Amino acid sequence: MPNSADKITAKQIPKFFPEKETQCKWCGNSKIHSKEQCPAKIVICNAYKKKGHYSRVCRSHIKVNSLTEEENTSSSYLGNLKNSSSEDKWRVNVLVDNKLLHFKIDTSADLTVISQKIFMSVWGNKKKLQTSNKQIFGPDESKLKVLGQFQAKLQNGKQHFIGNIYVVSNLHASLLSCADCEKLNLISRVNEMKARFDPKLEFSKLFTGIGKIEKSLQATDKRRDCGSQFSTTVETSREYKLFSKKYGFSIVTSSRKYSQSNGFIESMVKNFKKHFEKSVDEDPYLMMLVLRTTPLENGYSPAELLMGRKLRTSLPMTKKSPMPKIPEAEEIRRKELKYGVNQKNYYDKQHHRDKDLQELEPGQVVWITDQRSYGRIKAKHAAPRSYFVETPRGIIRRNRFHLRPSSG
Repeated sequence: MPNSADKITAKQIPKFFPEKETQCKWCGNSKIHSKEQCPAKIVICNAYKKKGHYSRVCRSHIKVNSLTEEENTSSSYLGNLKNSSSEDKWRVNVLVDNKLLHFKIDTSADLTVISQKIFMSVWGNKKKLQTSNKQIFGPDESKLKVLGQFQAKLQNGKQHFIGNIYVVSNLHASLLSCADCEKLNLISRVNEMKARFDPKLEFSKLFTGIGKIEKSLQATDKRRDCGSQFSTTVETSREYKLFSKKYGFSIVTSSRKYSQSNGFIESMVKNFKKHFEKSVDEDPYLMMLVLRTTPLENGYSPAELLMGRKLRTSLPMTKKSPMPKIPEAEEIRRKELKYGVNQKNYYDKQHHRDKDLQELEPGQVVWITDQRSYGRIKAKHAAPRSYFVETPRGIIRRNRFHLRPSSG
């Protein structure tokens, strides 16, 4: 059941409350007439030079956020007529004649207003309203019904004063004006802050040497795969070399067709390409999740090594599985070392790489295994076990692994 105090009847409203607008909004006369019959229809406003109304009722010069009052006029505007739950921090409880009312702090308002519903529920017919000539307009410039005003004691803590409060019909939020907020010590004026001293001079040690290195540093090595930007027939190769020379760093590239020289990165790229090709018609994000949650040779998944816990996947898991568990660093290091040694032994056994390959000399004829053709050694590359080979198609670079000495 709704509270009976919230119900407003016609008998409870004082007789001097106007039932409807009794003033022309173009000329301000009390006689109601159409715009064609209004004497101000051909008049130009002295305030903003607009045609069709007198300057005393001009609304163009009033620019307000929520509630404003212009000097020497009786017009005011309301820009906020509804409650907003996101503005709770700008609301405050204020004692009005020892009655606790809930207001919204509005620093753009020049008047403090409450709704007719709140006024009748708190005071009813015990407090009489005084007539007011204030004109209050809503956000759409429609005139609101001002039922009257009354004087009351507003108090917030130890701060209190006597002020005017206006009662407006169909108002959803009670607004506390900027001036009244200052009197109640709810807001304070903040001016520009200027330091009286220079902190860099006062604390010079704190601003000395921060972010500086004693010796200048520069990049001396840039490792890249031997992509098209390093080809002798591509224009970007020359630009890239000029770029490295300008900034003082050298470029170290891996041999073509020999990914072992940059094994970690090449292996990662190979795995990603393989998994993306397999999941071309499936969800790629699900593939990435499976890849991150698959245990490695050390017993932990990449997600566990990064976050210290398992991730939830489409597979069922117990409640204890996602619980955090920090892996032992020494145990992981030992497993990784053991796995690396086993991989090396297996690779040497399978490819007979346990013996060092004989170095090749310039002019020596070799068989290029990946091209299945003969070539001649042009020169040795600066990288270990890497050679420039002259072929019918041009000069190429290959690792010793792809070159077989030929007696022909």
